[in-house]
Amino acid sequence: MSSRCGDGVWKVVSSKLVLDRSPWLRVWDEHVVLPNGAEIKGYIRTESRSFSMCFALTREGLVPVIRQYKHGVGKAFYELPAGYLEEGETPLECAKRELLEETGLGGGKWEHLASLVLNSNRSNARAHMFLAVGVKQIAEPHLDETEVLEVKYFSPRRLQNMIWSGELESMASVANILLACSRMNFE
Repeated sequence: MSSRCGDGVWKVVSSKLVLDRSPWLRVWDEHVVLPNGAEIKGYIRTESRSFSMCFALTREGLVPVIRQYKHGVGKAFYELPAGYLEEGETPLECAKRELLEETGLGGGKWEHLASLVLNSNRSNARAHMFLAVGVKQIAEPHLDETEVLEVKYFSPRRLQNMIWSGELESMASVANILLACSRMNFE
């Protein structure tokens, strides 16, 4: 068995769409051949939507965090403001729209931090992460009928402590918080 880097592309022998819940999720059952000749029959690949999220620092030095029930884990979760990209929308436009819709905050100086693949084994969906500094209240939140959430405000230090204590479990939010704190030299 070789220990060299696995840069080779897998050959797709067959691919069958087994679930189509567009635009949310598509699931493919594939028969693939690896560069070394090994075969995997029944490899599951998914297509899901990418999303944007932001670490938004208010002029008072606080960060809005959303607390809402997440059915996948069956409990309420803390997450940064986030949402799926709409057709034709850039990741930055999405992040600004979601922050405004969920919290009523806007303005400030925005910076793209990263676009991270969520599960490289199964999908190419990305979490586009942003830092917004100096945001302020410019409107009332405008939630759609499927959103029932609470907005809480925490200091960057408190968010970091929530990560280390396990109180904040969302992988994308953790990554965005740590990237933003690193960028702003919060310790």
